[in-house]
Amino acid sequence: MPQDILTDLRKVELFADLPDEMIAQLAREVKEQPLSAGEVLFKEGEEGNALFFIQRGEIEIYQASDGKIFEVLKTGDYFGEMALLEAEPRTASARARNEAAVFYLDRPAFMHLLETNPALGIKMTHRISARLRMSMAASQATQETKADTSKASETKVFISYSRRDKPFVLKLNEALSQYGIDTWVDWENIPLTADWWNEIRLGIENADAFAFVISPDSLTSEVCGREIQTAVDNHKRLIPILHRDPQKGNPMHEKISSHNWIYMRDDAEMTANVPQMLQVVNTDLDFVKAHTRLLERALGWEREKKNASFVLQGDELQKAESWLEGAGKKQPQPTALHIEFIQASRRAANQRQRNILTASLVGLGIAVVLAIVSFVFYLQANDAKDKAEIAKVTAQAAEVEALNQRDLASTAQVEAENQKNEAINAQATAVVAKNEAITQADIAATKQAEAEAAKAEAEAQKILAEEQARLAKAGDLAASGLTLVESNPPLAILLALESNNLSPDNKTAQEVFSLIPIYFPPLKEAFIDPSQNVENIAWSPTGKLASSSGSSIIIWNLGTYEPEQTFLGNGYITALAWAPDGRLATGDDTGQITLWDIETGEAEPIETVVDEPVSITSLVWNPRGYLTYAMTDSKNTIVVQDLTGAFPPTKIPNRAPVNALAWNNTATPVLAAGLDNGSVALWIVSVSEAKPTNVINYQNHQSGVISVAFAPDGSLATGSKDSTVAVRGAFGSLRAILQGHTDYVNAVAWSDDNQLASGSYDKTVILWDLENEVAQRVFHGHSDSVNALDWGPEGKLTSGADFIYVWDTAANNSLTTYPGHLDWTYYVQWTPQGQLISTGGDGKVIFWDEAAQAIEESVPNAYAGRLVTYSNSRVLSGGYLIDREEKKNYMLPGYSHIFSPDGNAVVGLTGTEMAMWPIAPLFETGDLMTETLTLEEASNMQSVIWSPDGKTLATGQYDGTIILWDYNPGGPSVSIRATLPGHEGGISTMAWSPDGRLATVGSDNTIMIWDIAAQTQEKTLTSNSEFSIYEMSWSPNGKLATVSGDKNIVIWDVDKGEKIAVLGAPYKAGITSVAWSPDGTQLAFGGQSYNVYVYNTRFIQDPCTWLTRNMTYDEWTDYLPGEPYRATCPERPVGTAFEDEKQAQMEAMLIEANELLYAGDIALGIQKYQEVEAQGFDIEATNWDLLCWWGALYNQAEISNFACDRALELVPDDGYFRDSRGVSRALLGDFEGAIEDFE
Repeated sequence: MPQDILTDLRKVELFADLPDEMIAQLAREVKEQPLSAGEVLFKEGEEGNALFFIQRGEIEIYQASDGKIFEVLKTGDYFGEMALLEAEPRTASARARNEAAVFYLDRPAFMHLLETNPALGIKMTHRISARLRMSMAASQATQETKADTSKASETKVFISYSRRDKPFVLKLNEALSQYGIDTWVDWENIPLTADWWNEIRLGIENADAFAFVISPDSLTSEVCGREIQTAVDNHKRLIPILHRDPQKGNPMHEKISSHNWIYMRDDAEMTANVPQMLQVVNTDLDFVKAHTRLLERALGWEREKKNASFVLQGDELQKAESWLEGAGKKQPQPTALHIEFIQASRRAANQRQRNILTASLVGLGIAVVLAIVSFVFYLQANDAKDKAEIAKVTAQAAEVEALNQRDLASTAQVEAENQKNEAINAQATAVVAKNEAITQADIAATKQAEAEAAKAEAEAQKILAEEQARLAKAGDLAASGLTLVESNPPLAILLALESNNLSPDNKTAQEVFSLIPIYFPPLKEAFIDPSQNVENIAWSPTGKLASSSGSSIIIWNLGTYEPEQTFLGNGYITALAWAPDGRLATGDDTGQITLWDIETGEAEPIETVVDEPVSITSLVWNPRGYLTYAMTDSKNTIVVQDLTGAFPPTKIPNRAPVNALAWNNTATPVLAAGLDNGSVALWIVSVSEAKPTNVINYQNHQSGVISVAFAPDGSLATGSKDSTVAVRGAFGSLRAILQGHTDYVNAVAWSDDNQLASGSYDKTVILWDLENEVAQRVFHGHSDSVNALDWGPEGKLTSGADFIYVWDTAANNSLTTYPGHLDWTYYVQWTPQGQLISTGGDGKVIFWDEAAQAIEESVPNAYAGRLVTYSNSRVLSGGYLIDREEKKNYMLPGYSHIFSPDGNAVVGLTGTEMAMWPIAPLFETGDLMTETLTLEEASNMQSVIWSPDGKTLATGQYDGTIILWDYNPGGPSVSIRATLPGHEGGISTMAWSPDGRLATVGSDNTIMIWDIAAQTQEKTLTSNSEFSIYEMSWSPNGKLATVSGDKNIVIWDVDKGEKIAVLGAPYKAGITSVAWSPDGTQLAFGGQSYNVYVYNTRFIQDPCTWLTRNMTYDEWTDYLPGEPYRATCPERPVGTAFEDEKQAQMEAMLIEANELLYAGDIALGIQKYQEVEAQGFDIEATNWDLLCWWGALYNQAEISNFACDRALELVPDDGYFRDSRGVSRALLGDFEGAIEDFE
């Protein structure tokens, strides 16, 4: 017998400690079977007839129907033991996981083993039995802990009420049902023949919450009292609802009085407070539902005299124990019956588990042992039979005895057969139980897998929904920004920035950024008025800025751009003007004129000449200090008033309402008035008596004149409702009718150097070119009507609308246009001396005169190729060489032409060679002298470029590599220094930086930055454009500009590896060429347009640097509702307008605090009040009184009484506040103080 078989059998756990002789006998009975990987040993459903032992390798036990693997067995494991005891079908399949070998013991061999060596058979059977007992125990444990799916049910609320309140309860029932609440009310839940109180009791027991409608009738109702007590006894959640106020002396259950009431005294309160009731019902709803469900089970158990068959089992019991353990201080608390019922269920479960386990193990053990014993008895019976036959032959005399023995043996045999059959039946029962356990385990595993898959799918859907919502919000913000680019550029930028935060590099936001230089106003400063509705502005001679909105007057701090002083007028401020003595005069819609002392803040009312209630429409001072104002009285009066009293006031009646007034500043005072009939009236005023004499009336407009202003040179400008501005000279001649606005011209203003500006209802400010009678500059930026305009010190043009803006009138245009080509512009370039050159599809090379924005020279019939410049006079357009000094041109062969460092030769590529052509012979003799510089091994060159120091040539290859060449001018010749791999496609363009770095672009659309000294790749910049990169250009300070044929120029910070700006084209087509000027102040570009464009590079910057503010509170809530406010550009001020936001937040917190007071949570309400005060917000006396009153009403005066004092500190004589404190003092035992307050 091979020794290795004995060794392998000893590795099997079943035979590990058997004596050597038993192992040897077993080895004679087993057979060996090799298996290849994947080979099936047996299949599910086949009759089992052998026990297997794994000699080597791994065996998979699996389910053939779906391939599910139950177990992987390894060397030393055994399986199939049930086949030795019964000829039943296999319950699973087995196959080799890899190359393996098994021993197997079939049933005949096992029977032979039992017959020849019963001891070995009994040992094996004992161990198989022990393994089966372990399997049964595990199966039973699984059955005991299997999850039971609970079913959700509707939330149930019992409503207790008086019959007189039934109409109200009907409405409440309908309102709750709309929220999915199942209410129990006695008019629809008690059958006609039922025991009514038993039905009510069951309704309360089965409810999750108990709502009690408080009224004088329900408080005195005996039935309502019994219902309350039943709910209290069953620990139900109580919800008191005040419908009608209790009367003095009405009894009230202590549990009702101690709970917070929900007020529903009328329909409005019910509508408002049903959500509060739902919040109470749904608080810890799972806990409450479990409380109700377990109470129902416990009551049923109690009604059945605590019969053990009504207790909780399995997962239901485990959940009940977890619920009880987690109850803590949650309401309602578990009842004593809850606790007793759960504890009884646990005792019953423990006993049931012990009984089942004991019975299963004992039954299995007995069955196996009986089978063995019966088989032994069978052998012994046969032996006895043989002996009896021998005895019969040997001794006839013993025949009778032998017969008796045979009968006994037969009896024993029958008994053994019966016992064997019982054992087989018991084993079959065990197999059925085992199969059922496996089935249930499979079902549980399947359900768990399905639940986990559903959970994972739900999470994925949630993430997807959040992502889609984020992208949708980003798209909405960017789209809104795009619509505002022209009308409100600052807000457009802020919306695009917020969009970009949600979805970086989204195309719509990038389009907004690209249009900034085209549309953004050249702002110097911005003052954010809290009202965002500036009506009047005025600069004082000493440089102070005042504005008005509503009844507020603000003096601005010019350093912080925030209010320095704020005054409050009596009415709506309609006019504003600085007096010669430095005081500020205001007129309002009540006819009041007030002089404000800016230093002291004192207000001095001016006694005006008013015969009837009027509004002041305009107010000005003349150079001699006469106060002049217009009124809306029946005579449309203008008043000229000397405040010193030297002259009496002069009244000037008019045929039409007066909208605007203005004085000139000449030796002869002239007063101008703009009338609502479209005319302008002029008066000369006597210096000695301040009396005006009407000189003339002008009729320059088709509609009312609403603004007038004199220039320092005496010219008069008027703005009208007809959208025009009229200008007359100092001697009255009409100079111009200016057209440019599209709505009312609300304001006109002259600068000290006679520049005219106007502001309109169309939200624009225009600076006029009077010589040519056109708009010189149009300033966009306001999002509302421009109501006021004034020039400040140092030429600060200031406008008032939603904000106060100070415009930079001297700033250069962000974009300059050079028209001249008759086809698309192909390439732009600058000479080293700074002249702009371009080529186009019209075959022209144009040299531009920047000062005139016109063509200096145009070279026709030239090849429109990539431009390379050596000087203002020597230029390459592709292979077309232009020398303006020599006035000669020449077409060179090859492609990718560049000048040599000294400008005396041209280098180009021919595909397999790099060649050099000296320029002098071309122009002297016309000879093309070619010097070949490269070897054939450097073929497939696509582009070439020379380093700034002239020592290195770089060629871009079709295979994506870059070759660096050392240039030897003595040869001339080149030699390969290095080959730089990196790109995945051919090199399309290259550019050297001023500091010697090389930028390359491949057909893979990546930009690589190379450190030439180290011969390593320094950075990779990834373009998100769907188009290939056409061109790039370095600025002197190391910024890189790229274009991709779309509508944008991308500016890169190469050191950081990120975009810093995106510039757009003023036309809706592609940009194909870009070039920085040598001094870095200008960026030229061209493309699918007949024009060349140049950006002033002061406009190439981070979008936040364009802004003077962040979003206002109203803007934020309009576009980002529900989002907590944040500064989009942290370095920019939010301005005083955001005090509104703080005010709104604090008011919301006070509303929340007061709701807590109404609900009786006085302590938390006080905490909210303290948080509001901590934010520096002043709480009004009425709010302190609310805290005082409700604290007393809920008998918590000891913590709320301080609020009574706070209310009276603010308003000492308020009788209501004293009454509130009196109640609070009385509850604290301070009866003397209470009487004092009540008196």
